[in-house]
Amino acid sequence: MANQDLSVRDGSFQYRAPDKVEYDDVKSINHGGKDQSRSEFSQELDDGTLIYGWKSADSDNPLVIPYAYHFMDKKVFTKEECDEWGNYILQEVERTKQKGIFNLGQLNILRFDFHLVEPLKAAILDGIKTLLSITNNDDWQIPPLHANGWYNVFDMGEGMPVHSHGYYKNGFLGFNMPIWAIESFTSYYHPIKFQPDMFNVPNKIGWLTLFPAITPHSVSENKYKKPRISLAGDVGIKTWSTDISGAFEVFNTPVTIVPGLATTEL
Repeated sequence: MANQDLSVRDGSFQYRAPDKVEYDDVKSINHGGKDQSRSEFSQELDDGTLIYGWKSADSDNPLVIPYAYHFMDKKVFTKEECDEWGNYILQEVERTKQKGIFNLGQLNILRFDFHLVEPLKAAILDGIKTLLSITNNDDWQIPPLHANGWYNVFDMGEGMPVHSHGYYKNGFLGFNMPIWAIESFTSYYHPIKFQPDMFNVPNKIGWLTLFPAITPHSVSENKYKKPRISLAGDVGIKTWSTDISGAFEVFNTPVTIVPGLATTEL
């Protein structure tokens, strides 16, 4: 895949996300500080997919374990499709009286009977394959991937505190998809350095973000009367709880997704 460098980062530290960032340009991710122990990287693929993240600097210390955390942003849905998602989710909120992840056994957006679910699942799997290619892991035999998803509805004054999805050994990736959002951002914190080092990513509607499940992250407060709606979830090598294993959708092979009994070829 062809790629290109985007920009050079400055060396300043930033301990809180800004009140406002540029929302009209997906490249305008506001980065936190950096030091000599690691470096940032970013590249844009030919189809507009943005790859970015952190990796450790070279070290002669044999006890230092190198690391790399890769993120991916890709446009998946149009504004019109996001409006369809938003209206559908508000109907679900009215029906279930649930604004977010409350009952994993009943609330898995990847099993909703809605015509945009299949494109979402296909985009997640395609993104996984892109990350594997970028990291030179094309030959990895993808095992059955188990995914759970939910929606979040934030009214004015509401946001999401810092949390992580990487609580279990089979955690793989998390995903986030803003559906309705006005001037808001998601902050992803370095898993080791935490708040002194972060990406503040504008919540652009219709853009899918895949991120390492272990990454702590938070969402800025909604400052507008219109609800902010997002889709989110986890993808794992196995289900993390046998008690709710039925809540997980299975991404079965590198070329198919299994939604219930039907198989969709990509």
